[in-house]
Amino acid sequence: MAPLSGQECVSAVARLRRAARVRGWDVVPVRYLRLDRSDGGPEGEAAFAEGLEPDTHDLVVTKYGLSAFAGTGLSGQLPVGSHLVVAGVATEAGVMASVLDALTDHSVSVVVDAVTRGSEAGHSEALQRMEAAGASMIRLREILGESSA
Repeated sequence: MAPLSGQECVSAVARLRRAARVRGWDVVPVRYLRLDRSDGGPEGEAAFAEGLEPDTHDLVVTKYGLSAFAGTGLSGQLPVGSHLVVAGVATEAGVMASVLDALTDHSVSVVVDAVTRGSEAGHSEALQRMEAAGASMIRLREILGESSA
């Protein structure tokens, strides 16, 4: 599967978030800040893409490395054994690092049509690696209850 454009990914993630909220699922928006402060550093406020701004009750995770679990305290805020549904940008970087870390204590589904990266080869390889590690690959329509026809 070819990676989506940035706007296509944002639209897909927005649809996923709406569906998650309707189902009463927790939503955990993750943002990346650089420790060298080139984007404001640890005190900075990285902007979320338009339409993906967190709600007041969301658990917002700020990461400084690839994984949303590395040094963020996220692991301790999720019940062990919970099922995570993952979407986002940088399939072969932040998405894959977070999924591989999550698989230690959780089952994980990656929404293949709500993740993206510029390189088709890197995107596909990352999806294969996450699946080989134990993550399931699902499509947005499966979550939304839409038929494939």
